[in-house]
Amino acid sequence: MDSVELSDEWILLANREQRMGELTRRGLSAEGTDTELALRLLRLLRRGGDSESASAVNHPVDTECLQVPAGNTHPDSPSADRIARLSGSPPDHDSLNGTLRDSGHNSAADAYNMMRKWNLKFSGARSEDAETFLLRVEEGRELIPVSDADILRCLPFFLSGIALHWFRGIRDSLTTWAAFREEWRTRFGDPDFQFALRDEIMRRTQGETEPVADFLTCLSSLYDRLSPPWREEEKVGYAHRHLLPRLQTLIPRDAVTNMKALERWATRAETSCRAAQTYRAPPPPEQSLFPDLAYRVAKGANRRSGGNSRDTVAALGTSTANSMLC
Repeated sequence: MDSVELSDEWILLANREQRMGELTRRGLSAEGTDTELALRLLRLLRRGGDSESASAVNHPVDTECLQVPAGNTHPDSPSADRIARLSGSPPDHDSLNGTLRDSGHNSAADAYNMMRKWNLKFSGARSEDAETFLLRVEEGRELIPVSDADILRCLPFFLSGIALHWFRGIRDSLTTWAAFREEWRTRFGDPDFQFALRDEIMRRTQGETEPVADFLTCLSSLYDRLSPPWREEEKVGYAHRHLLPRLQTLIPRDAVTNMKALERWATRAETSCRAAQTYRAPPPPEQSLFPDLAYRVAKGANRRSGGNSRDTVAALGTSTANSMLC
């Protein structure tokens, strides 16, 4: 084949045989697709077309790869991985994954991976709380939106025992999360949930050894599930009446208007009761390092009581401690 003058126009108009012949004549590889042959000749043209650059054409460096024009993409634009091959850069996996997510192909798998982090599990045992399971799922959905269909697809992986068998039996009839929630409460909870919840609140009182802050936290969690919600005044009223009697007497009902204030008053009252239980009377002067600074019983108290000063002090201490006990 006669030598030709390489030019962009000739390279683009030449057929496959002409390109292969020109590459062979110049000592370059003639293997590959038509596009690869054309690109090989274009690289040679850009290097000046001399024989010294022929070996470098077969192994182009990154800077010699074709640069894809920047700008908005169009329907006929090449895909991300194709652009990466043309430009010599690795594909952007985040963009590829984003494309898959946008198209919805991996939505159920993404939902499953997210739900695994929510610590979900339920077997239907009587010791398990069906409402807590529902609440946990709904809290997760507030953080990361997941469609009803994807949630229902993933649920079998977080159920076991009788709960799993039950769900498999009704899965085909469930199309929304609301429908599942209603069926769930009918099977594992109370079908009249709000009535049962109000009854639970009426019966929930503070335990004898239960910290008051823990009690109010649990009661507030019950309040949060009410629909419609109660007014703050109602919440405070029930909470105050359900405190331990010794705390109720120390907290003026009219002094608190919200649950936050009630907790603040109640924790202080609880601390005072705890301090009263550990109170001890002061030592008499004869047992003090500085007798002049010690507590002394009022004059005449010893004669009226008919005992010595030590017995009087001890009796006084016992009486004071008993009067302060909650």
